[in-house]
Amino acid sequence: MQLMAHSLSAVPTSKCILPGLTALLRRLTVPVDELFALKNNALLRRFAPLFATYGNLLLRTKPAMAAKHSEVLTNVSFIEDFRSPYLKGVKFTFTQGGRKRSFDLVLRHSSVATLLYHTTQKKFVLVKQFRPAVLIAHVLRQRENLNKKLSEIEWHKYDASHGYTVELCAGLVDKNIPMVDIAREEIEEECGYAVKREDIHLVASFSVAAHESGGVQYLFYAEIDDSMKITEGGGNIHEGEYITKVFLTEAEAHAFLENEYPLSPPPMLYALLWWFENKAKERNVVPYKWIPRDVVPLKDLKFEPMPTSSRFVPLRMHFTLGTLTRTWDLALCDDSFAILLYNEDKKELIFTQRFRPAALVGLARHRSPPKTKLEDIDWASQPPEWAYTLEMCSGHHKRGSSAQEVEQRVRECVALKCGYRLNALQFVTSYIIGISFSGDRQRVYFAKVNDSMKVKDWKQFEDMIPVRALCFIFFLYVDFIDGQVKLKIA
Repeated sequence: MQLMAHSLSAVPTSKCILPGLTALLRRLTVPVDELFALKNNALLRRFAPLFATYGNLLLRTKPAMAAKHSEVLTNVSFIEDFRSPYLKGVKFTFTQGGRKRSFDLVLRHSSVATLLYHTTQKKFVLVKQFRPAVLIAHVLRQRENLNKKLSEIEWHKYDASHGYTVELCAGLVDKNIPMVDIAREEIEEECGYAVKREDIHLVASFSVAAHESGGVQYLFYAEIDDSMKITEGGGNIHEGEYITKVFLTEAEAHAFLENEYPLSPPPMLYALLWWFENKAKERNVVPYKWIPRDVVPLKDLKFEPMPTSSRFVPLRMHFTLGTLTRTWDLALCDDSFAILLYNEDKKELIFTQRFRPAALVGLARHRSPPKTKLEDIDWASQPPEWAYTLEMCSGHHKRGSSAQEVEQRVRECVALKCGYRLNALQFVTSYIIGISFSGDRQRVYFAKVNDSMKVKDWKQFEDMIPVRALCFIFFLYVDFIDGQVKLKIA
């Protein structure tokens, strides 16, 4: 997950394109070593959304079959030959440093999300809805389905409750109007409250799916009460939305954050943490610049149809759930992991600067007028820094991998990409990253390293540079303002 922080009273127009890092650490009231040694990692789990790029249990010992009288999917089918208004698969080719390169991208709309707080009831207002991609990914993780094609799976045997998520009130940026107005419309449509635009405050903006689409999401905050209620909400039924409001007390929200496998995306978890740690305490934010190193411009940019052999080829799903029959577009991908590294000798956190072409494409599309074709964008004028992100060390793993297999992949990844051989590592949490289209989860870990654990004769991994940051005196946000990457210290 990737964030930019702003004053609560202002609604700036700058965007953030950096995936991977939302915050390094809040001001500590205990030494770093004590923080990371806390029993059961309870505090680590609470801070994990700040460390993650964006993440259901990898394995279950028993198949999650549907119980009697539960909701199940029926009449399920998939097609590849279709034109989607939400997803566009492309092959992106360019020349960089004299070398021709290519990446498969699945482009999508940017989005807005709003954390709502009911001031009279003292409760957060969230939404619960069915997300087909989340259920599909959950079913595909089951051992009995690991080598099956989608058409071979008996979908009616699985409880559809695994596809329901708890999220912020959110929607796509599909209109040429200010982001705050899109957020206002979504609040009214999904939750039934009429909020004035001046009462909706921008908290942050992030780049999502930087490996694949690089879309931008804006996070807002608004306070509501019963005087603003005009309908029951529930979403746009003409678009197949059936949304239920969820009210959480502050205590219930704290308990929700302790869940190791929340059915929620990181922006929602971050929003709750932001409220508890910043809104109430009214922290001030001071800019601190961070600029990508060794930036290499892209030339001869070209976009072609995505080859059918790509692992990112979009799918269209047809299904029936209860009385609802509809279609849903998917871009399935493997689950992933990310790890926060802490160097005990230097008292530093270790991140990675990544080359992410999708981040450049996503932000350039977002800043262009609606319906602008890729070939009509003036790519030569786009800042090359947009293609670089600050993230945790991360990677993908095979669907259905055991926890032990994932941990081995984490060790291999850290040795290869950051140059350290790990001893112990701690599981922190797991979120749903691809809540709309891919359903993938990311497992987040933490590990201590020191200089004696460095890999001998380690060589820098392609498109990746380790980045170190002191962690015991500040809390960092990521920002992107006027073509320059910045970290903000609170």
